[in-house]
Amino acid sequence: MTMLVIVNPMAGGGKALRLLPELRSRFSDPNMSAKILISEYHRHAVKLAEDGIAEGFRQIVSVGGDGTLHEIVEGIMSSGKSAEVLLGVIPIGGGNDFCRSLGITFNLKQNLEILKQGKVRQLDLGKVQNTHFVNSMGAGFDAVIARKAERARYLPGRIRYIFAILSSLLHLKSYHVRIESDGEIRVLKALMISIGNGSFCGRGFKLCPHAEQDDGKLDLCIVEALPLNKILFALPSVMKGTHLRFSFVSLRQVRHIQIVSPSDLPIYCDGELPDLNDKRRIEISIIPKGLKMICP
Repeated sequence: MTMLVIVNPMAGGGKALRLLPELRSRFSDPNMSAKILISEYHRHAVKLAEDGIAEGFRQIVSVGGDGTLHEIVEGIMSSGKSAEVLLGVIPIGGGNDFCRSLGITFNLKQNLEILKQGKVRQLDLGKVQNTHFVNSMGAGFDAVIARKAERARYLPGRIRYIFAILSSLLHLKSYHVRIESDGEIRVLKALMISIGNGSFCGRGFKLCPHAEQDDGKLDLCIVEALPLNKILFALPSVMKGTHLRFSFVSLRQVRHIQIVSPSDLPIYCDGELPDLNDKRRIEISIIPKGLKMICP
């Protein structure tokens, strides 16, 4: 089966572009036949995936970061053929949190071997309004960080996220929200609300440490409003996934979430900034085993 390989040339600070000659060489192997396409603008990968599926491709490989993967999944889901499509990934990006959660390495040779072996897992997908997410979405502080990281793409991966966190701390804000999750209602002032299908986000922060991509549930992590000194104290624990011990952090595994706020909430999905119709009443649900993924 000929694969459709969609490359984001800007991923990894241009690393994907530099790897193009090697990718073309690797995919010239008769056992790894592929058509390679380059995404040229924001959301171009959505169209490339849609058009490729319409042409008859049933195996698509994402070469880029979480944002590239997010766009390709959007194309797969909008094609109406998602049950027939296999998705593979060669992670070359600033975050790659979804691949961290799956145990996919950042070694090209090993990535190609995974594609050759073709072991398939059916993974869950998150949905918020008409947008899907494979790894995570959030409202509040982590979405502000995602926005600042998006604007600082001139910086390399980890430095970019550290810069985004520090600059976000300078303009700290909390949000009045009503959160309903599987019938349970909470009204509170939150620093951030993170929904994880995968356990990592923000380039290695283990915000939802128990999340699994095929358990039919989303992990809802809520961090209540905090003063800056407490945030700085707790931040290192998020890297290790040990922050759940704090009283101001709660975690629930749920299938449906509604977030209501009197004002627009900053939102991110897989590190991207979705254009939602309503940013004050946000419905999030799960599509169990909605994505076929080639995994280790």
